[in-house]
Amino acid sequence: MIVYICHPYSADPIVNHEKVISICRRAISEGHIPLAPPLYFPCLYEESHRAIIMEGCQAMIRASDEIWVFEGEESAGCEQEVRYARAKNKI
Repeated sequence: MIVYICHPYSADPIVNHEKVISICRRAISEGHIPLAPPLYFPCLYEESHRAIIMEGCQAMIRASDEIWVFEGEESAGCEQEVRYARAKNKI
């Protein structure tokens, strides 16, 4: 199963990068293929790149079988991803 990892990044890139790596390792150990934007777009995490990032995130959500949202970790970007995933019946 392909899982989209919904986790904030820009508030604390170093810590969040490590958290996402750990989540991806867990997903892989459970037999899933993780799609994690913080690992693919770290060079674009500036406000001026928001539209490009969200376009990529939406493409990954469409390609995913489900989305994993980590409670207590939501950001404005995560909220936008969740709304999109709900509209596409991924949640």
